[in-house]
Amino acid sequence: MSTPTGLPFWFLFWFPLTNALLTLLLAFVTARFASRQHQLGRTQVRIALFEKRAAVMDAIKTFAANTTIEGTTNLSELMIMLRQTKHARFLFDERDDIVGYINEFYKQGVTLETTETLHKAIHTQQAEAERIRLINKAHDLKLWFSQQHDAIDARFEKYLRLTDW
Repeated sequence: MSTPTGLPFWFLFWFPLTNALLTLLLAFVTARFASRQHQLGRTQVRIALFEKRAAVMDAIKTFAANTTIEGTTNLSELMIMLRQTKHARFLFDERDDIVGYINEFYKQGVTLETTETLHKAIHTQQAEAERIRLINKAHDLKLWFSQQHDAIDARFEKYLRLTDW
């Protein structure tokens, strides 16, 4: 049976229906592709953040390890640590206070360096009690630095754990 246009009836019925189904299929495939592109973009951002966050953690761990091994620090090492961690405020959530933790490392390092310098400068018997107090303070600071390796891992674990991706 044919229609006034000369096309068979089944063609006039199935062609628009097939066209509509193919359009829906194409729309679905396009939406799926866009979704995957979005996920890929997010993953690339996470990879870039991971590298920058790991560099901050490595700088702090290196500083703590060097201070523990050498038993002291100096202003040059402190400045290197601060320079390597200067972007931390942009990379980490404020609630975790990573920047405050970095500042704590700086303050403890300055205190250790000052304490070491002061107690080495004391050469008289009258100031022996002060020298011993400074030595004990330096010992406590060295102990603090040696205990920070696990604390650093705990602070940064949230940002460097790959299983959450």
